[in-house]
Amino acid sequence: MKIIVLIITSAISFSLFSQTKKDILIEKQKAFDSLKNESVNQLNLNQIKSDSLIALLVKNNSTFQEEKNRNTALMSKIQLYKDSISYLQKNNSLNTNRLDSINRELLIINESISSNPKLILVGHQIWMAENLTTKKFNNGELLYQANSNIDWAKCAENKTPAFCIKVNFNGDSLFLYNWYAVNDKRGLLPEGINVPTNKDLIELENSLGALVGPMLKKSNSWKNSMATNDYEFNAIPSFIRDEKGHFYENTFGIWSSTEESTYSAIGFMLDDVVDFPHREGFDKNEGFLIRGIKK
Repeated sequence: MKIIVLIITSAISFSLFSQTKKDILIEKQKAFDSLKNESVNQLNLNQIKSDSLIALLVKNNSTFQEEKNRNTALMSKIQLYKDSISYLQKNNSLNTNRLDSINRELLIINESISSNPKLILVGHQIWMAENLTTKKFNNGELLYQANSNIDWAKCAENKTPAFCIKVNFNGDSLFLYNWYAVNDKRGLLPEGINVPTNKDLIELENSLGALVGPMLKKSNSWKNSMATNDYEFNAIPSFIRDEKGHFYENTFGIWSSTEESTYSAIGFMLDDVVDFPHREGFDKNEGFLIRGIKK
């Protein structure tokens, strides 16, 4: 009897042990399945993230390539601009050199013209057909150009040879010289041409008579004159500059080489008031034209 009970008890205990082991296996399977599902979900999530990262990388690579292409295009454009600037600078340098060459040629031409002036016969005298327009003495030294009133007056105080340029209403550039420039030993006029003396001016007046003014004045230029310009002397309305630098218009005045006193020299002047010239002493500091005469 005891044996039977023991067997039954053992069987029950084995049955209970088997059931417990089965339950444990089931729980483990569930845990495994749950872990498996979690792993699959995590794998899927990682795949999604990986796909997103790949897509972002592709997009970034595309953007980078676009930026690279754009930068390459910009660099090409910058280089093109640099080449254009270099070309323009080179050509500007060539143009500057060409202009300098032209200016030198013009200077030579002007010097040739001034050294070989056009001459006209007035009465029995041979005069230059144009006013002197030189900026330097015959030895090549530059004559001082006094533009401002202060500069002009200072040259007067120091008895410095000087000139200035004044443009009249016709656009003619008129060179006005003080008498110190006229009297300078370095000379302004070409060889064989001299500044007229007072005696030359008297002879000019006497040879043309009472109509000397109209005969010398350029036609259709003076307001109150019956200008005839018989000898193509072409005296045009110009300027005289006083010793302080002020300009007086509608006058035509030329220097003589004749000194009247320490402070004055003889000048010859035509104006728009009367047709007869004024030949008298003028302040050496005043600015007159120079018209040479051939002796």
